[in-house]
Amino acid sequence: MGAKQNAKRVVILGSGFAGVYAYLGLHARFHARERDVEVVLISENDYFLFLTLIQDVATGDLLPSNVVYPVRTLPNCCLDRFIEGKVTHINLDTQNITIEERRHLLPNGYAPEMQKTELHYDYVISALGSETNYFGVSGAEEYSYPLKNLEDAKRIKNRVLDSFEAANAVSSEEEIRDALRFLIVGGGPTGVELAGELADYVNGELTHAYPRLRGKPEIILLEGGKRLVPQMNEWFDTKVREILSTKLHVTVRYNAQVTNITPTGVQVGTDVIRAHTVIWAAGVKARAVEFGGDKPLEFEKMTGRVKVTSFLSIPGYKNAFIAGDQAWIVDKETGMPYPMRAQFATREGDVAAENIYADMYGEPPVEFEWKDLGFILSLGKHGALAEVKGLHFTGFPAWWLHRIAYLSKIIGIRAKMRTGLEWLLNLFTPRDVNRL
Repeated sequence: MGAKQNAKRVVILGSGFAGVYAYLGLHARFHARERDVEVVLISENDYFLFLTLIQDVATGDLLPSNVVYPVRTLPNCCLDRFIEGKVTHINLDTQNITIEERRHLLPNGYAPEMQKTELHYDYVISALGSETNYFGVSGAEEYSYPLKNLEDAKRIKNRVLDSFEAANAVSSEEEIRDALRFLIVGGGPTGVELAGELADYVNGELTHAYPRLRGKPEIILLEGGKRLVPQMNEWFDTKVREILSTKLHVTVRYNAQVTNITPTGVQVGTDVIRAHTVIWAAGVKARAVEFGGDKPLEFEKMTGRVKVTSFLSIPGYKNAFIAGDQAWIVDKETGMPYPMRAQFATREGDVAAENIYADMYGEPPVEFEWKDLGFILSLGKHGALAEVKGLHFTGFPAWWLHRIAYLSKIIGIRAKMRTGLEWLLNLFTPRDVNRL
């Protein structure tokens, strides 16, 4: 694509929900005026990850290819450049972004090398997402398995398969139990969905593959508070407990504050629970990036999110926007911050794009307002829950809503068809039990 004279450079940071939908929002608004803007997308990954389905990868329900979409195959008429690299600094005064850019060098094969570069912007949308929050728990980062990206999902699946291999090779009942006891820390959406899917996987396909270990796997879900899925109402806690109670050898422990994790288990108060596999699903925080500028930024203490205006811009910098899990914005009606969830991230990305368009053409900016469309959980076979506009659904209607809602958000016809077909096949054939 040739150079664009007098075009405004819009830089999007991140290829998650907020970043990709920010680009699609720019594409929708500037497609007929693409000479007015130069759009650059920067991400550590060259794909969009459908993050809300990675527990399905970890439990053999979906393959990695089902939950990713290549950035370079997004509608590229308005995407002038994609940079694979890590953003380390954003100078809001000089409008420069520092990047550790990945280079692939020839002729000695494709050897990746990081090179520090700078890029100037006229507008920036920071949508770098979130990362695992270990809340300072001793040993959590070293000895537990997070579930925050595609590589995490692969590691968990491989760990589960390795655990069955190890258990199948020993004769001691205690060693078998320790190898096949899976602890999940965190009873939020990720934790409970993983518990349900993992229970089906280890008691289904894996015990068929290892018949000697039938009835041996155990899953313990540790929730630090008084309710599962605490961000939702008590109905979800009740129904999740009911569904998990129907699955083999699944235990839920409330008020279970984990204080230490070791290679052989976790400490909860004065109790020590032995296990060789601990999965951390206890929360996330905004991905850290260094901001520079004369005007101070405010951050929410627990999650590290940047406090933004109702237009999603950084106070004092109307050309710098924050969207997705990095953004802290309060719902005017409830007085509570909008949650770190995909449906809000996609809308925030689109609003940021709309406000860049408005600023360029002298139109009034749009405030971010978004009603919660509902909440859906899938806890494995016969275990879906949904709340839509105050109405509750369970069983097949909730399962159907879950599949339809998620398929509608997956980007690309090929990815939609592949995922839908995989789900259909899983109704009649075993899940995948290969290492990734």
